[in-house]
Amino acid sequence: HLTAESLMWQSIPCCIPFVLFAFSGFEASCSLSKSIEKPEKNGPRALIISYCITLATVILYQLGLFSLLGTMLGTLTSFQQTLPTLIATLLPKHMTGQLFLRIITLSGIAASSLGASYGIIYSNIWNLYTLANNNHIIGSSYIQQKNRFNTPFI
Repeated sequence: HLTAESLMWQSIPCCIPFVLFAFSGFEASCSLSKSIEKPEKNGPRALIISYCITLATVILYQLGLFSLLGTMLGTLTSFQQTLPTLIATLLPKHMTGQLFLRIITLSGIAASSLGASYGIIYSNIWNLYTLANNNHIIGSSYIQQKNRFNTPFI
């Protein structure tokens, strides 16, 4: 199904945030590597394994989407039509099922986005703490303070 006419090169910039979102756990792995056993060995291993799992998931999703929709993807005018078209293809005659699947899918996307945002904030706090611990930033002693839950106060 892949032809020069079916490729929409102008859509690539719109997809970049989705690709970045797919790999958003990378900095969390980096900031937590000091807390794992044998970080010099298991840290890189965890990064490579999680990267490969994420990459495989993205590739399988794209292959599945393209195999289900095929050339129909070329007729869509926006990436926003992909989910409704996919759901209509999966449940062609069940309007209630389509609505339910759409709500579940969008709720999952929202929860995933919220979780990734929390993960980025959490890991950035620990990254800042590590910088302060090594005296690489101004106000290191203040940033190194921890609260009663043993997490950085800042």
